[in-house]
Amino acid sequence: MPKSLRLLLLFALASAPFTLAQSTTQPLKVGFGAVDLVTPAGVPLAGYGSAARRTFPYVHGNEYAKFFKPSSGSHDAIRSKAMVLLQGDKKLLFISIDIAGLTAETYEDLLVRLASLGFHRDEVFAAATHTHSGPGTLSQKWLWQLLASDRFQPKVYGRVLDGIVESAKDAQASAQPAQLFSVSFPVQGLQRNRRHRDGWFDPTANLLLARSPSGAWLGAMVNFAVHGTALNARNLELSADLPGGIERALQEQLHAPVLFINGAEGDVSPSAGGAEGVEKLARSFAQQAIAALPQAKSIKANWSVHSSSLELGDPAVTIGACLPESWHRLIGNWIVLGLGESVPRSINVSYLRLGELRMLAWPGEPTTSLGFDLKRAAPGAWVLGLTNGYQGYFTSPGEFAEGRYEGCSSLYGPQSGARVVQGLVQLINAR
Repeated sequence: MPKSLRLLLLFALASAPFTLAQSTTQPLKVGFGAVDLVTPAGVPLAGYGSAARRTFPYVHGNEYAKFFKPSSGSHDAIRSKAMVLLQGDKKLLFISIDIAGLTAETYEDLLVRLASLGFHRDEVFAAATHTHSGPGTLSQKWLWQLLASDRFQPKVYGRVLDGIVESAKDAQASAQPAQLFSVSFPVQGLQRNRRHRDGWFDPTANLLLARSPSGAWLGAMVNFAVHGTALNARNLELSADLPGGIERALQEQLHAPVLFINGAEGDVSPSAGGAEGVEKLARSFAQQAIAALPQAKSIKANWSVHSSSLELGDPAVTIGACLPESWHRLIGNWIVLGLGESVPRSINVSYLRLGELRMLAWPGEPTTSLGFDLKRAAPGAWVLGLTNGYQGYFTSPGEFAEGRYEGCSSLYGPQSGARVVQGLVQLINAR
């Protein structure tokens, strides 16, 4: 064999493994879906437990509303929105639902239904937007029924679950080749701290975007910390509130679907209220997001998910944490009301690494302080609040001692927030 031919053969053999590896690389596909969640007329709203929403039990005759007032109609659509990433046999699903909270039991029921689409537990990140004007009657736990959501109604529950699954199905069916981009930027003028700490909130908004090979935006996911309480307890119309307003406003700018996942919003409220406030703040957010898009960076489409179960102990209401700090110092933490099986003893947290991004799923409402604790341990991390379950508020020990609403609603004691932070940090450091 001539020397030149031998050299050519050796070069071809040496190059073969690399060529083979390149040819088997699976392209990324991304899809989006959105489905209106249509519930029966009069289904009560969930989120506020105040007198403005309550009524004498069973006096109004509505089939679904028992001790909360029936809803009076719809101000804007209540939806389930989904974003799916597909690469070979790997899947990742984000779901955003316009409800006050997604309990652990609902998340488990959802996983059973999503299994028919090929999704497994660590591939699903399902979050409530935390609108306080979404449908109630969805929790099977007496605590949430009594506090803010009314009696469980299987018919309503089934419709909502069907809609969530349908949005995931639509996202999977619409998946097409795409490239991922991300950008983080400070948002001005949308938030306030409701514990009377001026300026104490995380203004960072995170966007995960998908773009087609032609350069068109296919859709985006927003991660931003703010309560869905622009509409107050006197409102009896279904509404996605500010999270839904942000989705609509940004969707108009991108000409593509948008879904919203909350952040560490436990003590963060909108800076303006009412329907006009929603529209004003939503437009402002969209304008600031569009201005930040030139800084968006391409990210790799590889991901891994790691989860852990953390034992938090028996859930209870600590009476001292429901009072102002001066009273709390006198009473301490020794008067507690046990909650039995109304809330799980343990909490499941997840760590998602998506390219250069790190996302931390917290099934509850962490305060700003806890969000900052996580970001100090993992700079740039996204905190996905109210995700994959709902187990109430979580505060720092100092915030618990100060009392007031968030401390009273923190069901695992003053150290519970720190325990969850520690558990998530351990997940990060182990990878």
